[in-house]
Amino acid sequence: MPTPQRLIEHLWDLAGFSPNPAQRDAILHVDGPLYLPAGPGSGKTRVLLWRAVNLNVCHEVKPDRIYLSTFTEKAARQ
Repeated sequence: MPTPQRLIEHLWDLAGFSPNPAQRDAILHVDGPLYLPAGPGSGKTRVLLWRAVNLNVCHEVKPDRIYLSTFTEKAARQ
């Protein structure tokens, strides 16, 4: 059985996603809430989505235990 980190990295490969170091740290953060301030076009929405995948698929956190919040309608729809 692969480790959670190896599993998420495999999923990134399948999706063609290569996070930068800051994105990677945010996605892999599993020890409580995470505040993610960043500028426009920095990949915040993608990081939120991948963090939810990491928590749910790799760490078996139930979806109803994950809270995501964003300020844009575009990000909310994704």
